[in-house]
Amino acid sequence: MTLANLKDYLLINSLQYFVGADDIEVTDEVLEGLSKRALATYANWRPLYSFTELDIDHYETTIKLDSSGRRILNIVNLYFFEPAIAGEAGAIPWNWEYNKDNGRFKTEITGSYTAETLVMGTLEDYDESNIELMDMLLGLYMMYVGSSRKAFTFGDQPFENDGAEIYSDGKELWETTLESLKTEQDNWYLGIL
Repeated sequence: MTLANLKDYLLINSLQYFVGADDIEVTDEVLEGLSKRALATYANWRPLYSFTELDIDHYETTIKLDSSGRRILNIVNLYFFEPAIAGEAGAIPWNWEYNKDNGRFKTEITGSYTAETLVMGTLEDYDESNIELMDMLLGLYMMYVGSSRKAFTFGDQPFENDGAEIYSDGKELWETTLESLKTEQDNWYLGIL
């Protein structure tokens, strides 16, 4: 999904289209910030899998991004890159330490590996079929619009545009979606029954 597609989706689904795309308070920079916040939270419950080539020439290496430029959250499996043993899980000791800035990969054997990683997706990795992410983005968008707009109404129009109500609806959507993600994560085993 592109930022322009996201902007259209949020404008329509937040019921702010009557204000007009040119008059809405959300700039592209703000929308990028909101999407980064939603993606970071969403990645805690729905990270993406990625395969990344690692050339380890030191026993401790700091790794932040995968080959596509996405932040690595965890390394799940490690595979030797050499063709003779490709596809075999790495039978070497390794350790992954993660903090908010980067990850530290430690191993006793240097070389080239393919790492199966969990990464934080970017906006381009998703589309409108990712309902929970879209709801999180919509909730943040509505909270921003509601907090930046003072309460006002449009004369004899059949709708109101109360900023406090928009903020409240957005916050409720954000919290409901987050709770839904947490509940699904805790009960993942029910999906196989």
